[in-house]
Amino acid sequence: MSIEVRTSPAAIARSKATVLCIAFIVVMAPLAWMFLAARSGNGGVLDTLFTFAGVLPLVGIAIAVISWIVLTIKRRKPVLKIDEHVRILHSGVRFPTEQLRELHLYSEHGRSYMRLLPEHALGERTGLAPYTVEFPQGAVPRPYEVAQALVVKHPGIKVDKIGITKT
Repeated sequence: MSIEVRTSPAAIARSKATVLCIAFIVVMAPLAWMFLAARSGNGGVLDTLFTFAGVLPLVGIAIAVISWIVLTIKRRKPVLKIDEHVRILHSGVRFPTEQLRELHLYSEHGRSYMRLLPEHALGERTGLAPYTVEFPQGAVPRPYEVAQALVVKHPGIKVDKIGITKT
């Protein structure tokens, strides 16, 4: 069993960044074409100005697309990997899956969280932030699906669902 939690492609396609990038391209492409088509071809100062005015929206489109690509790559990086080891990537925590004893699922401010506690962290009540994973919007798989898969594979894991909502 191998689990990787990351933002789904569908969630990225519906994101504000994607909509904004597409809207920017839709507005700027005709503007660039209009200025480039208005050049007379004589090579004068006016031609230079129209060329410059036509190239600037194209540069903006290129920057918008590059920014969207970088954002997409960043959002597609996994936040949690589980196979033989549990790896919480933001904090660098790594421990064998056999040591996992408790899962705490909860939501705050519309965000879903999962705290994965190995046996050596069970007695602690502070300093648990490194064991907590914030699921991104549109995460695949969802927190309860991760919990269900882990319980099926390792029946001794205790799952504590504190106000979890299926989003």
